[in-house]
Amino acid sequence: MPRPSSSTTRRPRCRTGKRAGFAPPEVTTMTTSRQMPRPAPNMRRGLLLAGLAALIATPAPTLAAAADTTCANAQLPDTPVSTKLREMSLTPGVKIDPATFMKDPETAAYVAQLTSRQQALLKTDWSGLCRYRADNAAQAIRPRAVFLGDSITENWGRADPGFFSDTMLDRGISGQTSSQILLRFYPDVVALKPAVVHIMAGTNDILQNAGAIRDDDVVNNFGAMLDVAQANRIRVVIASIPPISVRSWQPDLKPAVRVKRLNDRLRTLATQRGAVFVDYFAPLHDADDGLRADLGNDGVHPNRAGYAAMRPLASGAVARATR
Repeated sequence: MPRPSSSTTRRPRCRTGKRAGFAPPEVTTMTTSRQMPRPAPNMRRGLLLAGLAALIATPAPTLAAAADTTCANAQLPDTPVSTKLREMSLTPGVKIDPATFMKDPETAAYVAQLTSRQQALLKTDWSGLCRYRADNAAQAIRPRAVFLGDSITENWGRADPGFFSDTMLDRGISGQTSSQILLRFYPDVVALKPAVVHIMAGTNDILQNAGAIRDDDVVNNFGAMLDVAQANRIRVVIASIPPISVRSWQPDLKPAVRVKRLNDRLRTLATQRGAVFVDYFAPLHDADDGLRADLGNDGVHPNRAGYAAMRPLASGAVARATR
């Protein structure tokens, strides 16, 4: 029997290889918008006491950072006012009273500039990825430990510079919440391949620097950082939240109650996940569970005496984590 012509037996196909008449499902896309957090009403005062000088006394950017326009003007230059404020925060025995030193025109102008810059950064670099980009690129050796945190960590490097080195890195950013610190975890920790990460966060969550946040969400942020660290074989030290004294302009926060509650949960999380927990609350708190006046000048940040009390605890925690 003669073979049928192929022109009579083949069914036409479309270019996708499907039979004619078949229409692939229409693909639709959904566009979502990411709404940036709005600064909390108390941001101005929070910035004032949250390690003012720690935000600005940074090295000049390297050529690598200068080439990246997204990080342009990420830091304010150091000034005599910033130096004065930093020393007020770190020198034992100095009482910081915003109502008093804000009467100085130079100080008031500097604080206004600092506040304006911080609010601008919330729109362009909310998580603070620019802050250590150049330093991370220049890091030539694998660090033993990275200290990740907020102003309490950042100020530590200024109060006790001998504690930090090329192998013991300070990656604190003043004013940051645990949500912001979580977003920095890969570039500021994982990419550097340290043996240990020391995580201190939660103070600015309690102070509502980025608005109200639940305890569950703070603990989940710590849990997420633990996940990323342990997936990359980085040992973890979870630091307790240091004591916070009552602030006159936030009388409803009752920080001491929440600090203790969150610290209990962070201790439990560390135990469950095989991390080291280091308790800075115990040596720093007073009879009212606020920050001891001799160890801190503003009720939130340790001074040099406070960091001296913290140093052996930190060293011991890092040593335990590397065993």
